Amino acid sequence: MVLAALVAGCGTFSDSNAIARVNDTELTQDDFEAQLTELGVTGEAVIALDPVRGEITRWIQSELGAADLVAGVYNAGVLESGVTCLSAIVVGDADTAESVAADLASGTDFATVYANANIDPGLDAIQGNLPCSSSEDLAANAGQVVVDTAALASSAAPIHAASIVDPAGTEVGVVVLVFRTYDALTDEDRVLILNTLDISSQLADSIANADIYVDPRYGTFDSATGQVIGLG
Repeated sequence: MVLAALVAGCGTFSDSNAIARVNDTELTQDDFEAQLTELGVTGEAVIALDPVRGEITRWIQSELGAADLVAGVYNAGVLESGVTCLSAIVVGDADTAESVAADLASGTDFATVYANANIDPGLDAIQGNLPCSSSEDLAANAGQVVVDTAALASSAAPIHAASIVDPAGTEVGVVVLVFRTYDALTDEDRVLILNTLDISSQLADSIANADIYVDPRYGTFDSATGQVIGLG
C-alpha cells in the first residue's frame, strides 16, 4: 500500500507527482515515501497528518538552506544561539591541560586525546561528550569558573581550559572544554538545536524569494511561520 496514500486517505496524486516543490526542486512521491520509511512508518501504518506536515516542512526548510543557517548561528556560540554542546577532558594540572589543548588544536582526534589524558572516570560513560546546555543553564550557574569558561566556546574559539576547585577553593584539577561544531553533533543533538533556535527571521528572505508549493491534501505553506499548516 502506498504510504502517502494512507496519509491522504483517498484520492490520487497530482499530475506533477510532487508532494511539495521549492522553485524547480520537487519532493516526489517516491522520495517522500522513503523519508517516511526512515521515520519508521510502514505500509501498514495509519499516518497522522501533523507529523507528515512536519516532515514536509523539514524538507522545504532544508531546500531553503535552513541547515546552513542553523549551523552558522549555533557555531557562533551560546551567546548567539542560546545553546552549546561541549566535550570535556579532565587533567591534573595546568601544564597537562596546555599540552592537551595543543594536541587538540593540532588536529588530533578528540577520542584519542581523551583516552590518553582524561583522569575523571565519571566521564567515561559518555566518552567526554557532555549534554548540551542552554544559555539559561549557564546563566543559572554563572560565577563558576567552568561555567563562565563554557560560555566562551564557539567554532572560532573551540578550546578552553578552566580550573576545577573544591568547596574550600583549592584547585583539584583542570578541565579542557572543547566546542562540538554543528558538523560534529549527533542527530539527537541536531534535533535539540533545531528545536531551540528561532531562524524565522533569517529564513524570511529565502521564503519571500522562493516559489513554494505543497499538495493541498496535506496543507499549505505558511510563509509567516515557515511551516506547513492544515487548510481550513
